[in-house]
Amino acid sequence: MRKNDPAPRPAEGVEFPQDAEGKRSTMGVNKAAFAAALRAVNPEEAKKIDELPDRKWRRAYQKGVVDNVRNSAQSPEAALKVADAGLAYFHKTMLFIRPAGNDAGAITLDEAMSKFTDKKFQTHEIKGKGARVTNYVVPYKSYGKPGLFKQLQGDDLLRQIDKWVKDGAIEMSCGQAMAKVVQNSEWTDLSDLYFVLFGASSAMGPFFKLMDLGANVIALDLDRPPIWEKLLKETESRAGKLIFPVKDKVPAGASIEDIAKVAGCNLLTDTPEIRTWLQDLYPKECFVCMALAYLDGAMFVKVSMAMDAVIKSLISTRGADKVIPAYLCTPTDAHLCTPASIEASKANFKRLPAWQSMLAPLFAQVGMPLKKNVEKPIVDKDGNPIDGLHVVDCIIPEQGPNYILAKRLQHWRAMVSRAAGCTVSSNVAPSTATAS
Repeated sequence: MRKNDPAPRPAEGVEFPQDAEGKRSTMGVNKAAFAAALRAVNPEEAKKIDELPDRKWRRAYQKGVVDNVRNSAQSPEAALKVADAGLAYFHKTMLFIRPAGNDAGAITLDEAMSKFTDKKFQTHEIKGKGARVTNYVVPYKSYGKPGLFKQLQGDDLLRQIDKWVKDGAIEMSCGQAMAKVVQNSEWTDLSDLYFVLFGASSAMGPFFKLMDLGANVIALDLDRPPIWEKLLKETESRAGKLIFPVKDKVPAGASIEDIAKVAGCNLLTDTPEIRTWLQDLYPKECFVCMALAYLDGAMFVKVSMAMDAVIKSLISTRGADKVIPAYLCTPTDAHLCTPASIEASKANFKRLPAWQSMLAPLFAQVGMPLKKNVEKPIVDKDGNPIDGLHVVDCIIPEQGPNYILAKRLQHWRAMVSRAAGCTVSSNVAPSTATAS
């Protein structure tokens, strides 16, 4: 640390463990998590990861993720073993520190969720005064085109969905699902559904859409007044109900500014208390728990673990039939793809525009070769293809191993939750430019 640099903030809440030198290095933990997950089904490959120096994992992690997916795809049992092992490692390795700076008294995140059970938050609700949107509307304009979005609905939206399917922008199953919503407008009434938004103000999140459709939105976000002033003001003109934690009881007639001062929570430092607040809230209702919070680098792993600890605990206390984990997966990951999508990809490749073919050699010369990102078919121990499945490797190495691990945690929880009896929503989100 340089002479005039401010002192680092003391560690608090969800945190990485210290290494032998007292540093909170993330690379070793990251590598060990993938090794622990893989060890459940392939000890030989896991040993190779263990023996790799931590400093080399930064360049090797992409192959490690693809191997993880490939081994998981051997069978449903293998997928669950990998997911269970990876999650178990993390919940017993990540620490929880309270009070701030109490490194000597750090306990595992698992232990913290059992130890800290006091109630910290009260509940406040605000019902919007706007009319509910009664049609399925999708704002759209062509990429790079100036001007306002078109609000597509009805037949206009159905025609655009057909075009997206034909152009390969979305798969047929996605188009069929969207068309069903268009044709069943009553499905847009969400007034009897409850959504827990971890990171309610997330740019990728559905806060505004859910409020327009009359949903009950349980909002979790940082206890910063500007965040809550915006959410509260947006609620007034919409149809939904906003439900959120407050540190003190809100008096009748309180202004938006006064409510915002006591609203919110911190996922990293209030993790057990957020769980305690949620587990007793509307006990008869089913919660759709959307893990939306995002932070840069190692912080993303920590906030993903905090969200996972809460969701895991809610499934245990409220029951699998009362919790629906929901994730927006990143497209820049290693995913399984179907035989139909492989054939569609091959057809698109044959229609490659001439200008792309001309640019390919130029990119190769500057060290950026264009290559197909679909791996060889997944095979069993005898070398036979498994249901025509392939791995598509869309990982962007520059995003780093912490980003990919934070997203892998969500894949693992989705699989484990579904096996436990939960309904699970896990959709690949589009590539998106956000402020973060």
